Amino acid sequence: MLDKPLLSIVIPTKDRYVYIKVCVLTLLELKKKYANIEIVVQDNTKDNTEFLMFLEQEKLDQIMYYHTREVLSVVDNCNLGISHATGEYVCMIGDDDSVTDAIVDVVNWMKINSIDSCLGNLVRYNWPDLQYKHHRFPDLTIPHKKYSMLTIDPKKELQGCLQEGAFQIRRLPRVYHGVVARTILEKVRSQTGCYFPGPSPDMANAVALCMNLGKHVVVNIPIIIDGFCYKSTGGMGTRGAHIGQIENMTHLPKKTAVLWESKIVKYWTAETIYAESTLKALRACGIKAEKYFLMFNYIASYAAFVSYNRHFWKLILPYISLKKDMISLLYYCLRILKKRGRNYILNFFKTRMRITKDTIRYDIKSLSDAVDFVNQFYIANKSKALGKYE
Repeated sequence: MLDKPLLSIVIPTKDRYVYIKVCVLTLLELKKKYANIEIVVQDNTKDNTEFLMFLEQEKLDQIMYYHTREVLSVVDNCNLGISHATGEYVCMIGDDDSVTDAIVDVVNWMKINSIDSCLGNLVRYNWPDLQYKHHRFPDLTIPHKKYSMLTIDPKKELQGCLQEGAFQIRRLPRVYHGVVARTILEKVRSQTGCYFPGPSPDMANAVALCMNLGKHVVVNIPIIIDGFCYKSTGGMGTRGAHIGQIENMTHLPKKTAVLWESKIVKYWTAETIYAESTLKALRACGIKAEKYFLMFNYIASYAAFVSYNRHFWKLILPYISLKKDMISLLYYCLRILKKRGRNYILNFFKTRMRITKDTIRYDIKSLSDAVDFVNQFYIANKSKALGKYE
C-alpha cells in the first residue's frame, strides 16, 4: 500500500489552458525534488483535447487529472478538486499560480507542531498579458514583513472581518492560497455539506474553517506565488472590470441571485460577493456560528461598496436610512479612504520611483522564472525561517 502524500496541491481550471500548462510544469519541478507531493487538476473545460495532448506529449502521468464535461460553477469545480485530494495537508491554487520549495518545509513544520492551518507571505507575479488601470506594477513582488511568525486566533480574526463588513479576507485561514490539514477540511464538509459553503470559494471556506480549527499561524515565508493574468479575477480587478449583474456571472452557482442575502447590495463586486459568501458560510455552519452572524456590520459593507465602486453609489440607497446611518457610513468610508490613500502613496513610490521595502523585480517574464527567483530568495533567507512553535 502506498503511503499517503504529505501535501496535495489542487488546481481547479476552466478554459485557461495557456496558464494551467505552465502552472503544472512548475509544480512538476517541485515533485521531482519531493515525491510526497500530490498534484490534482480538476478541469471543467468542455473540450479537453488540448490538455490531454499536453499530458501525453510531456509524459505527465504523475498528475492526478480529472475532467468534468458538464458545466459546473466555480464552487462545484473547487469542491470536486478537494474531494480528489488524498494528502494529509491540502493547498488549493489558481491555474495562473504556483508554489515554492518552501511549502514542503512549512508543511513538515506544521505536522511536527500539530498546526491546523497556515498562511505564508503571498508573492505577487504579474503575467505578461496583464492590463493595468493606473500604474504598472513590478513583475514580481515579495512583500516586506516585520514578523517571522504570528499565531492568529481564527475566531477573533473573523470578528474583525465581520466588523468591517467582510469586504476583505484578512488573515483568515483558508485552503485557497493557504495550507490546511485534511482532517479540518473534512470537519467543514461534515458540518456544511461541502468545502466551500458560499458563492466565493475562498471566503466561504475561510469563514467555515474559523468554526472548525484550532492552531492557525501566519509565517513570513513565501510559499505561494499569486499569479495575476488577463483572465483571472485579480486581473479583472487590476483593470477595473470586477463588477456586473449577478445574473450575468455564469461562474457562480445557479441560484446565487435568487438566494442573495436581503441586506447585501445585489450587485456583483469583490466586496459584495465576499460579504454574501461570509453570511452564507455562517448560515451553513448552523447554531455554532449564530453569534457571529449577528456581528456582521452592514453599514461597513455598504461603505466598502461605495468606496470601491463610487459610480454605483445609488445602489446602496434602498439599504440605508439617510438620517440614521449617514454618520456611520461616512466614518467607515473615511477609514477605507485613509487606507487606500496610504496604499496609493506606497504604490506610487514603488511603481514610479522604485522606493519600497518590498523585494521587487521588473525582469521576471515567466511563471517558472518567478518560482526560480523566489526559491533562491528563500534559500538566502532560510536562517530567518521557522523555529519551534510556541
